[in-house]
Amino acid sequence: MEPFTIGLAVAALLGAKATEEFGTQAGSAAWQAVQRLGTLVRSRVSPQTARALDRIGDDRDAMDRVATEVASAAAADAEFRSAAQALLADVELDQRLAGVIAVARDNAKQVNIAGGSIGSITL
Repeated sequence: MEPFTIGLAVAALLGAKATEEFGTQAGSAAWQAVQRLGTLVRSRVSPQTARALDRIGDDRDAMDRVATEVASAAAADAEFRSAAQALLADVELDQRLAGVIAVARDNAKQVNIAGGSIGSITL
């Protein structure tokens, strides 16, 4: 997984709105992986970026800051990259929560479907 992808996935998963959704799954393996990912990221990023994690849901600049710093850390530190990648894989294995990793920005139209769909989808 590329460092940029790791940065975006981490920012999306650790954002306030995403962690609220994960809260409904407390105790699951995916929830535990998100908690460990948060601890890992907070231990590696600057204090300003750690505070930005709490604003991701409401502040696009905060998401950009987190994604950029995590991507830089992943590019510079193979151990961090490997640990983050493993935790992201643990989250992705839980198909009920896989859609949280998807990120669409600005005017992007994006559909993520886990399982099946009956009928048409219009964007």
